[in-house]
Amino acid sequence: HLVRSYDNRLNNLNLRSFDTPGQFLHDLSRWHKTGLPLRAVVRLDEDPRRWHRVAFDVRNHESGHTTIIALEPASAYNPDHMPGFVKMRENLTSQFGRKISFAVIEA
Repeated sequence: HLVRSYDNRLNNLNLRSFDTPGQFLHDLSRWHKTGLPLRAVVRLDEDPRRWHRVAFDVRNHESGHTTIIALEPASAYNPDHMPGFVKMRENLTSQFGRKISFAVIEA
């Protein structure tokens, strides 16, 4: 797995790969408590026939606030991709409330 290889070679990269948004959200709680940054490649689609992946840069700040930037390799406004981002924002808000900020940037 390429992500694991990079994470093993590069100290403190904190790079992880997640096959579902739910796995990412579950692990995000643990990272939120550590205060460490997290870089993640997340399969945004729940449909097993689709393979849309997005990079997330997660920063946990001393104040307890977390910022997440999603780096979208395709068009973020593509109707096929928007539902995944909307659902992710809803899940983040439900899980963390106002302690989290989420932005999507086309990369």
